[in-house]
Amino acid sequence: MYKSTPSNGLIIFCGMILHDDNKTEKKITLDIEPFKPVMSFRYRCEGRFHSDVLDYLLEDDEKFGFIIVDGSGAVFATLVGAVKEIQQKLSVELPKKHNKGGQSSNRFARIREEKRAHYVVKIAELAN
Repeated sequence: MYKSTPSNGLIIFCGMILHDDNKTEKKITLDIEPFKPVMSFRYRCEGRFHSDVLDYLLEDDEKFGFIIVDGSGAVFATLVGAVKEIQQKLSVELPKKHNKGGQSSNRFARIREEKRAHYVVKIAELAN
């Protein structure tokens, strides 16, 4: 029935169940296209259907956004239940501390502080 897997994944329950008289078996196949992305792959061949894989569909739909910033870059992402989605990644090359002495050490320190301040302003603007 499916030429390709749907964008959020596919959940299939397939098996034989006993009919009312406990003598005849009936094949049953259920296909579910979830409204949230499927985060795992499982194949079970047992005497019962494991519906615990559907529990994440009943979880709270609160969406959290987070920003991780360090000296090498920043990541903007969202979290809904157990689903993480990276919105944007940035990388930056901030100058390291300069341990050469002399008259130019103050200039290097000022340049380093200016680049760091510019980086923080850029991240704040993107966060807004």
